[in-house]
Amino acid sequence: MTQYWFARRRAEDIGKPAFKGRFYPMVWQGWAVVGVFLGAMALGVLLLFESARLGAGLVMSLIPFIMLTAFGAGVIMLATVSKGDPDHTVAQYRAGEVGKGRGHV
Repeated sequence: MTQYWFARRRAEDIGKPAFKGRFYPMVWQGWAVVGVFLGAMALGVLLLFESARLGAGLVMSLIPFIMLTAFGAGVIMLATVSKGDPDHTVAQYRAGEVGKGRGHV
C-alpha cells in the first residue's frame, strides 16, 4: 500500500490525469513540499532584490529568481505526480472513507 501525500481537491478532478487536476496536501510531507516551493520562491525574490540593489542588470537579477522558481515548481509537480492519490479527494480521507494518507491496495 502506498502512502499518499496529496489527494484531489474536488470530486470533479477524479479520473483526470495527474497533471490536469488540483491536488491538496494531506500529511506533513505534502505540506513540506509546499514549503520547499514557497521557500524557493521567497529566496528567489530576495536574491532578485539584492542583486538589483547591488546594481546588476534586470536580466541578471531575474536569472536566480527564475531558476529557483523552476526548481520549486519541479519539486511540487514531481511530488504530486508520484505521491498524489488520483482516485480520492481530501474530503474522503477526512471522513475516514480511506485510511489516513493510505491509498487502496
